[in-house]
Amino acid sequence: MSTILGDVVHQALGVDALKDSLRELCELVVPYGGRLCLVLGNHDSGLPERVAQWNLPVTVTREFSLAGWQLVHGDQPVGASPGSRTISGHEHPCVTLGDGLTTRVKVPAFLWGKQSLLLPAFSSWAAGTNAHPGGFSGPVANAGNYSHA
Repeated sequence: MSTILGDVVHQALGVDALKDSLRELCELVVPYGGRLCLVLGNHDSGLPERVAQWNLPVTVTREFSLAGWQLVHGDQPVGASPGSRTISGHEHPCVTLGDGLTTRVKVPAFLWGKQSLLLPAFSSWAAGTNAHPGGFSGPVANAGNYSHA
């Protein structure tokens, strides 16, 4: 199953554009025996109703279990059992690289903890949150015990 970890809807995106994009994504996934799973994020208000109305082959959920992992957006506490592993988004981790003077760039980063993986944003709309201990706002990221340099 192909899974998107939330924030599918953005306020600037029109409903027709969303419908067309989800339909195109389903056309890529379904022919290979797959199904698309949309894990709801904090920006996805009204998404379940839209997907149902458009009759798309999509599962919409708050969290999804796969091979011992809980796939969640990360804006809400996880209902998983103790010791389970999580993959989440929401925080858009990045690192800032620069020359110490005037040149710098934010680069999306994957963060790996003992029991968790935090994914970067794959959108030019999301600036990113610099990865450092206690620097995140969501409960899933703050519980991740991520290594840092």
